[in-house]
Amino acid sequence: MDNRHTQEFINYYLDLKTEPQYAIMIKGAWGSGKTWFIERVLREYKTPDKEFKFLKVSLYGINTIEQIEDEFYRQLHPVLSNKALIFGANVLKNTLKASFKIDLNGDSKPDLDINASIPSINLSDFSREPNGFVLVFDDIERTSIELTLLFGYINHFVEVNGYKAILIANEDEIIKSEKRKNNDDNHASAGYIRKKEKLIGRTFEVVSDLHGACGEFLGKVSSRTVAKAFKADMQSVEALYRSAGYNNLRHLRQYFLDVERITNLLGVQYVKNDEFMGIFCRQLLIFSMEYRGGNLSHEEFDTIGKINYSLMLGDKKQDSKYDKIVQKYSSPVLSEKLLDGKHWRELICDGKVTDELRTQLDITRFFRSASAQAWEYLWNFRQLRENVLSEQYDIARDNLFSGKITEFGELLMTASILIELANEGLTKDVIQDIINETNHQTDSHYSRMGPKEIQHAFVKSRHNELMAWQGMGFLNRDGDDFKAIREHAKVAQQNRFDSSLEEFAAQFSEELKKGDFTFLSELSLSDQTRLRLFELPFLHLTDPALFIDSFRQLDPVVMKRVSFSLKNRYDDELCRSKLHEEYDWLTSLKTTADGFISDLNSSRFQVFHVKEFTDYILANAIALFEPAQT
Repeated sequence: MDNRHTQEFINYYLDLKTEPQYAIMIKGAWGSGKTWFIERVLREYKTPDKEFKFLKVSLYGINTIEQIEDEFYRQLHPVLSNKALIFGANVLKNTLKASFKIDLNGDSKPDLDINASIPSINLSDFSREPNGFVLVFDDIERTSIELTLLFGYINHFVEVNGYKAILIANEDEIIKSEKRKNNDDNHASAGYIRKKEKLIGRTFEVVSDLHGACGEFLGKVSSRTVAKAFKADMQSVEALYRSAGYNNLRHLRQYFLDVERITNLLGVQYVKNDEFMGIFCRQLLIFSMEYRGGNLSHEEFDTIGKINYSLMLGDKKQDSKYDKIVQKYSSPVLSEKLLDGKHWRELICDGKVTDELRTQLDITRFFRSASAQAWEYLWNFRQLRENVLSEQYDIARDNLFSGKITEFGELLMTASILIELANEGLTKDVIQDIINETNHQTDSHYSRMGPKEIQHAFVKSRHNELMAWQGMGFLNRDGDDFKAIREHAKVAQQNRFDSSLEEFAAQFSEELKKGDFTFLSELSLSDQTRLRLFELPFLHLTDPALFIDSFRQLDPVVMKRVSFSLKNRYDDELCRSKLHEEYDWLTSLKTTADGFISDLNSSRFQVFHVKEFTDYILANAIALFEPAQT
């Protein structure tokens, strides 16, 4: 079944030398290719008839007849239709239309009329003959204009002016809308038919022309390499589109555009690999259609990559969205893992091609180098030959159990892979042994970190839930076994972080004694801040007596620097809210300072500076804390 008879009738309609006195409607579901079909028919009709002209307006978002006429005006007078002139013309038209009929172009015929359904734009300069001219109104169902008014307006062109008109609509949606308004199915349908019957003489339903549409879309692809890849595998594209069952050519057109953009961003080394491109483009098509068809949500992309191949053997009942997609398409193309769900989502939803995505492609069999590490092979272990799998497993296991791994991310990745291999029955490893060894290596990793290192690692971990490394998600990362490793790592990190605060306090105490500060700027937020000590409570671990004894002996200039840093530390309300543990320390500090000030044996010079520090820094800081303490 195709649209040849529809095209033949449209050609007959356009050829008529007399005024037909009726319009044609082309109907079909959204995305069925109605607009594309009409544009192709009109383009082909224009080829032999150079004099043929048409005006086409989309009613999507159109709320008034005036907006339709503005679009006609823009197409008739492209040079004059800049924003300023259109605005001026609208003001003039709206002012005069309230009470006059007026001739705007001097042809002795009124162009404006108070009757809203009578066109105020004159098309006679565009074409005076009925043959070889047509008005095309697209997206009828998407306009906010009342149908009676809209059909009356178009009918004026058809009956009074003798023009031809083609209306493009999703008629089912129009009828649904009428039903919602009237709450009466029969009345709504009959009412719509009555509105339609005076204007529409013939109605045709467009059948999606998949093959023709693919050829059309392919013609828009400028990359020869991409076009060549599509031509060689167009049957697969069409087969997958049919399997999707959404019958929306608009989704397919978006896919063609996406492929060209994404491949341009990817780079030559990926595009020139024909085998990779074939699999990549087909997987992209499947996930794109499922997403645009509403079957794959933003969150459900995460199920991609969590592949259970026993599904294909029918051994287990699977409920994940990805498993259902695998069943739906029954395509071997999905047995090859190229990217995890996060990166498919970035490609399809956000249009992003990141370095992490390229890194993930680089460890697939298409681009993996001979010098790749064991975990890079094993991340895609389902695609490995037996001898390669065995060889790389031995290396990965030795790396873990002999403590050769220095990167923490690689440690977790290797553990996740070994656990997955054991779960799949591919090795004889005891999973608890892998967990114990990983936890041991984790403890060693954090124990080797200095206080500044753990600070940086802790801040970084706020944005990393230990789910991935170098853009690759850990295998079976939501499984209980790997969760146990993640939880142990978080505790180990927290313990090392807590102990680092004592080390910072000890360093601060030593610098107080020497009067030579290396990280005074870290006490409060500033441009020089490199750590996050400004929001971490650790000063309370410093002996108040040591602080005051050291402070009073500092050079006055250094005293001012210390005072200024502490003032800024507690003035910031957000930071202060995280430093409650230092409140008691501040009060103890003031008590110690007051004792020094009241001691008659104390140096008057030092008393002066300590008192200034107490009155203007400590007292104010304590006062800022007190409302929250009560």
